[in-house]
Amino acid sequence: MTGRRAFLFDAALFARDVDGTLDQLNDKWFKPSRDI
Repeated sequence: MTGRRAFLFDAALFARDVDGTLDQLNDKWFKPSRDI
């Protein structure tokens, strides 16, 4: 049970990181950048 919970926790962190990266790319590519 602990292993599965740890795996889910890692997966959640990974998904959050990917989501943050996609947000950064979104800001960089699709929004006019205020600070270069």
